[in-house]
Amino acid sequence: MKFLQHYYTSSKVGQGEGSGFQTYSLSEGLTELENQEIERNSIYIRPSHLIADPSEQELEMFPKAFSFYSLSSGRYGISLAQYQGTDYSGRTGNFFTHTLVCEKDNLYFHPIQLYKNNHLRNSLSVEEDEVIGRPEPLPELNLVAQTSFITKESIEKFLQENNRLSILAQMVKAVFLYKKNGRRILILDEQENIPLWLASISMAFPTKFAKEITFTTYTYDPMKSQYLLNATLPNGTNYQGNETMIGQQFYVFDLFYQETPRIEEEISYPSFVMQFFHSDWSGLNHFFEFIENTKLEVIDDHLDNATLLYSFMHSGKISSFQLKQALQFAHLNCRDSYKKEIVKMIQKHYPKGSEELQVLILEQDIEIAESLSNLLFEVGNKTKEAETFAYAYAFFVSSFNQLIIDARDTMALEKAFAYYQKMKNLTLEVKSFSEIITEKHYLEEMYQVAKAEPQKEKLNVYLKFILEEMDTLGSYVDNLQSQYMFVVQLIDLALPHYQNIDNVELLLKKYPKYLGYALVVLYLKVPNYRGDLEPVLFNSIKKGDLPAELVLKWKDGRKLLDSLFKSLLEETFEPVTALVPLNEKLFCEEKPTIEQVKLVIHRLLEIKNTSSWMNQVETLFSSGYLVNFSSLSLVPLFDHAEKQLPLNENFIRYSSLVANIEKIKKSKIPLSKLYEFGESIKKTGGFSKQTLLKVADLLETTTDVQYKQYLKWIIPVLIKGNSFYIITEYLASSKRISSLWSVLEQIEQTLNKDEKIDLLTKFILAYLEKYEEQDDKLRKTLVEYFKSNKALWRKMSENAIESIESQPKIKNLWVEIESEVMGNNSLLKKLFTPFGRRK
Repeated sequence: MKFLQHYYTSSKVGQGEGSGFQTYSLSEGLTELENQEIERNSIYIRPSHLIADPSEQELEMFPKAFSFYSLSSGRYGISLAQYQGTDYSGRTGNFFTHTLVCEKDNLYFHPIQLYKNNHLRNSLSVEEDEVIGRPEPLPELNLVAQTSFITKESIEKFLQENNRLSILAQMVKAVFLYKKNGRRILILDEQENIPLWLASISMAFPTKFAKEITFTTYTYDPMKSQYLLNATLPNGTNYQGNETMIGQQFYVFDLFYQETPRIEEEISYPSFVMQFFHSDWSGLNHFFEFIENTKLEVIDDHLDNATLLYSFMHSGKISSFQLKQALQFAHLNCRDSYKKEIVKMIQKHYPKGSEELQVLILEQDIEIAESLSNLLFEVGNKTKEAETFAYAYAFFVSSFNQLIIDARDTMALEKAFAYYQKMKNLTLEVKSFSEIITEKHYLEEMYQVAKAEPQKEKLNVYLKFILEEMDTLGSYVDNLQSQYMFVVQLIDLALPHYQNIDNVELLLKKYPKYLGYALVVLYLKVPNYRGDLEPVLFNSIKKGDLPAELVLKWKDGRKLLDSLFKSLLEETFEPVTALVPLNEKLFCEEKPTIEQVKLVIHRLLEIKNTSSWMNQVETLFSSGYLVNFSSLSLVPLFDHAEKQLPLNENFIRYSSLVANIEKIKKSKIPLSKLYEFGESIKKTGGFSKQTLLKVADLLETTTDVQYKQYLKWIIPVLIKGNSFYIITEYLASSKRISSLWSVLEQIEQTLNKDEKIDLLTKFILAYLEKYEEQDDKLRKTLVEYFKSNKALWRKMSENAIESIESQPKIKNLWVEIESEVMGNNSLLKKLFTPFGRRK
């Protein structure tokens, strides 16, 4: 494995400009930023109680700072800092730090394993100390990450003494909690024990997490340290065993006085790992291999849940709650190849139809159901194995039913339905899912659950379920007989329990085709339900939620619409006016039938003493609906009419009214035609002058509100077609130029810079061309606008020079306005004055 190198010490020469503490040398490939970060991490401060100028023997008493950290570049630094006493000039306080740097993808070992590696230097050589000029770059190192000091045997032996295994469990727990509470770990112990503590903590985790566990074997000032694992001395350092340090910043493990924290949080990972440290290191390696099959990259609760999945895969003996966590972990973090193995283990421990599986379903909650179904369908989608799919569908239906049985409130039922929808969305073949999940034996299973506890809310869940599945299948009711019968059975169960059926009305709005068919049949065939169903069906048809044309397709559907027609006529005091709209809406026919007109006449006789009666009779007499009626059938109506109306005069007055109405109708602006004009530009980019003149004439008759509304719609269309000039040349007369400006102000924020400049330039040119007929109000508005947008005006002036140069009137007006906007900085004023005439 290759490492780049870095030396930091007090030297006569180095990478700096002079002598003193500096980077002596470094490998090519290290950046300046990395060099600065390494220098900051290379500082060593000696314990103050140790002498500043020690002998070689006394140097052994000084703690070594072996550290691991990450660089902002993504690389990692592994350094050894050692006190040296005096430097080349005889000054005390010198130290030497040797740092190795590896790439982020090459950290496949625990950095602590390099402790006491022979390649780590403790000083410059005599030759290096005597170099004149800048030292040569350091070579790359190839070395193996292992030493005779940090081994499995040395760690096992170390942990077997002085209750260290239980202390280690607390340290590992503290590592777990670091991301949650930010408290780091500080260890005080004999110097020879510190590396073994750090090795034990680090190697309690797979190597893929080594990057997270930064450490140092010695720090002079723990409060300024940035490492996760820290060690220091109780004397001669800035260590202060006060409440701030112990209670807020660190978990302090003081092994000199056997004072260690007791962390109460429930975390299973430490005890899980300790069993391997205690008896079976090979088992720990096996667990680490299992972790390699996951997507885990950081130390968090997922790693805790990984232990549960590992235990399940090896013994199957975990609780339902633990299984939930294990399955959630598997779904989120395991690789696809391993998920297949998990499903096999599930089928082994909980065989289809077994008592074990039934117990699991009875004990489940929504999260277990979702996690297991997620995993089963996901693996089924990947493997396409029929056995896995069969198991997945069987578990899903049973778990869905059990969730509904267990639900005690609306929220629980909503969660159960959401669970069903999630599983459906997870399935790649949605139609296959719908076909299987609505097979007769599954529907019978659901019906038995619904029948056993026919609560309103639970029946609604099943209704939503089956209607959504029928909608997915997209077939006519005749092709979905088992599904349709399930709908009818559910409604049959539901109606006796409903005080009102608002929820059915909501479902009818979403699924009119299937639920509507069932409701119409029940309405016509079961008189006992008619009182409940009539308002629901009538309201849905009136609001358009249940399309009348759909009802007409069903057998006896016209009977329902006839009932509705009669009911609606009985509600109105204007039956003649309502006749045609009702007939068109309900029966899709323009000409009313004789039976419908009879109902209208009957209603008129019911309301003959109301204020609207006379107007309705006039309308009926003038309609032509009475041509096919016998005189005898109309006698009651004529008799009453003659008492109130002078019929001849009334017909004359009514004919005049009709003529006025027609005139008003014709004078209304057909905005739809104007929109057609815009659509033609969108589609073809073409238009004729004749069309433009016609549109301009139409716009002249619009109100200002209509005009602005149309402009807001058409301007973006014309901009895209590069046809904005149509507005200024044809559609904006001089009296409408102010309205055009107010619209441009509203939409200009939606344009890009070039569109805005082009659009406003064309507008100002059109405005100036029609200026004689303008008042000063718009001019003042424009000047104020562009005063706050001078950069925009400057761009417009540059854009307009060619257009206005040959038009004296527009040129003079433009210069006048520009002078008001720009003052002495007017571009055109300078160009067109005698001393600045443009060539």
